[in-house]
Amino acid sequence: MRVWPVPEVPTDCAVTDREGVRWIEDPGNGRWSAPDHPTWWPHPNALALLNLGRVLSLQKKYEAAIETYFRHPLVIVVTLVIGALLFALAEHKFVHNAPMEKLTLGRAIAIGASQTIALIPGVSRSGITIVTGMMCGLRRDEAARFSFLLATPITFGACLKKSLDLLGSDVPMAHDEKVALVVGILTSGICGWLVIRFLLNFLRRHSLEAFAWYRVILAAVVAAFLLF
Repeated sequence: MRVWPVPEVPTDCAVTDREGVRWIEDPGNGRWSAPDHPTWWPHPNALALLNLGRVLSLQKKYEAAIETYFRHPLVIVVTLVIGALLFALAEHKFVHNAPMEKLTLGRAIAIGASQTIALIPGVSRSGITIVTGMMCGLRRDEAARFSFLLATPITFGACLKKSLDLLGSDVPMAHDEKVALVVGILTSGICGWLVIRFLLNFLRRHSLEAFAWYRVILAAVVAAFLLF
């Protein structure tokens, strides 16, 4: 990105945070950087790839146990409510106004590691990483962007694994089934891109409260089915 010499930076494009670090906005894309205070930060996709191996290994190790012991609807009710509380906590009890470039290595690893919690039913992978990112100081939309960057290689890896499982099963897939599998993957990819674009724009202007209430209402519906 373009970085101007400090004396030429317009005053409305540069701010200094509480730690004395000078941040400069790129008018082309709205991103912020700190040219006088270099950070460790590589391209976000690099960290996403680093997280892929760990998450897939944990999924392979604990997938059978989780599907056996955690698929009870009561677990889903509890995790839905806990998730709603975490959404509210991140919104109202944590300062979240930093750009992604200010994220430290330790906090970035913490966000990536939080994805493993989503192996438990009722825990949203994107939700838990967005909340963790906000608790680590990221702006809501930046936390969501980082969350979706992390999701890209993981989703691809999970899709590839399941596809290979289907193709390598004892019952061979018919030609029509293979075509349906490819069409389904492509359709889900296009729809996912559109939804992510909409959600990033939504989170720039709105809080997570709507998603918190959605989880509470869904938990109440599942609990009602259990009771009645």
